[in-house]
Amino acid sequence: MRPIGIPLSAFAGQPAEVRRICCRYGRIRGRCGAVKGRKNGEERGTMINILIVGAGTMGRIHAQAFAGMKDARVSGIVDRDARRAEELAKPVGASPFTTFEEAIREVPAEVVDICLPTPFHKPFVLKAADAGKHVICEKPLARNLEDAREMIEACREKGVELFGHVVRFFPEYVRARELVKNGRIGTSPLSAPGAAEASRRDGTTGMPIFMPAADWFWI
Repeated sequence: MRPIGIPLSAFAGQPAEVRRICCRYGRIRGRCGAVKGRKNGEERGTMINILIVGAGTMGRIHAQAFAGMKDARVSGIVDRDARRAEELAKPVGASPFTTFEEAIREVPAEVVDICLPTPFHKPFVLKAADAGKHVICEKPLARNLEDAREMIEACREKGVELFGHVVRFFPEYVRARELVKNGRIGTSPLSAPGAAEASRRDGTTGMPIFMPAADWFWI
């Protein structure tokens, strides 16, 4: 299954973090576009407003990625540090806020993008779902399976989409799956024995990124 609205070829040559955000947005764009197009039986624009929660490293990466998409608009930045929120909001034309509640009242948002440390994902996913907003959440979704299931169920009950891991939609992973599925690699008598090895590397230095081994990281 490929991202909705954005061809896989669009990700070629892009830094890993930008590709990941494009995948998340591509999938949620199809959902938002359908909802916006039907409201009150009237045609509406395709611009999607995104509220980013967290002005740290990932918040900056997400904001920059969205700023380069013609049909996405960062409408607000939320961070408890007012200075950081303002510094990130200004270059992307967004409004800065120090609380989620104020931001939801003051700016339009079809999507809430949560770029906070993992322990803070759950409360903000629940808040976004309660507000009827689709959710993009940085990984890992939660530190335990119970919290992850609660977040998923809350979004399901509210009828909103929740998107997290999307690496499986990257072209190289799609291709690897096709090779296994088609019997080119695997245990079939007609296939060659083989194994795929992958590693994440920093987009600037090319050096491997060492990932933590804790089980909760992969949820």
